[in-house]
Amino acid sequence: MHDKIYIIYKCMLIYVHLFLSINIFFQVLLGVTFANVSVIGSCFYIYKKNRPLNDETLEVPNENFRIRIFDTLAKEYDEKNDFIEKITSINKYRRKNFRKIRGIVLEIGAGSGRNISYLKNVDVLVCVEKSEEMCKVLKNKVDKIKPPFSVYIIKDDIKNKIFKPNIFDNVISSFTLCSLEYVNESLQNIYNVMKSNGKFYLIERGIIYHKTLRYVLEKLKLYPNKKIPWEYGYYENRYPIDILKNNNFSIIFKVIKNAGSIYVLIAKKNKYNNNNNNNNIPLNDHNIIKPNINKVISNDQHVNKNHQDNSQKTQSINTISKVSKKNFDIHDILYKPNMVTNIYHSYIFEK
Repeated sequence: MHDKIYIIYKCMLIYVHLFLSINIFFQVLLGVTFANVSVIGSCFYIYKKNRPLNDETLEVPNENFRIRIFDTLAKEYDEKNDFIEKITSINKYRRKNFRKIRGIVLEIGAGSGRNISYLKNVDVLVCVEKSEEMCKVLKNKVDKIKPPFSVYIIKDDIKNKIFKPNIFDNVISSFTLCSLEYVNESLQNIYNVMKSNGKFYLIERGIIYHKTLRYVLEKLKLYPNKKIPWEYGYYENRYPIDILKNNNFSIIFKVIKNAGSIYVLIAKKNKYNNNNNNNNIPLNDHNIIKPNINKVISNDQHVNKNHQDNSQKTQSINTISKVSKKNFDIHDILYKPNMVTNIYHSYIFEK
């Protein structure tokens, strides 16, 4: 009799222990689920709160309007972006992607000069910026921090033919492709001024890479936000990888961060320039610039013989300029002598 009672007692203890264990498991599971939902909800709230209300009826603004936006933002641009870029690890991406850059370097869309402090091994930095107010901020920053290399600020648009071919060892860009008006023409100019073994280092804002997240935001009519270019001057749904490939660059390094919206890239020149003469097409329409990023892009290069002949003729006409970092003179690399008026500021570092 006592044995039976003891067995029943043991069974009850096992049952209670099992019940409590399962209950604890579900409590933990519920807690983890609630925590994840809270984090996602908080991120979604912050994402929505810090963006203007979308207006799908808006057309794209013209370039002059967007330049005025950058002029307006210039004085407080660093202050507003310091905290955001810290918590989103943009500073870390700059440090890692730009630390190995050497030689004579071109920066397109230099803005307020947020990349200068991350360039440690540069000999000469040539900055191209179209916004005059941004040029002022950049000039003041250069004069204040006095970097250990010469810095030249050119107030111009990179879509214009500013420099002679084959000048720069490397080109850098951060959040510039999303702001250019004539993307293809600008990229072809970058291609031409880079040396054959040069590299193009980019940190770019782009179309949300993760298909599911993009689909959800599109269904909620939060993305793409057509008011972004009207308030901040850039487009948020361009695809930098396709833009580079379509302009004869090969991607040799790619990391996509921040929910798929930040692209950390390194590209190099393809051997043959095989663009399709799209130089004068402005990529500023939300309907024509959104790519199918899930398609497979062939790496095969089909080069037309006539195009090869034309490329060779062009190269024979354009004298390849050899510029030494030791006796660098900004006037030697300008495409036309009268473009000297575009030099906004020169900071000459003397060892």
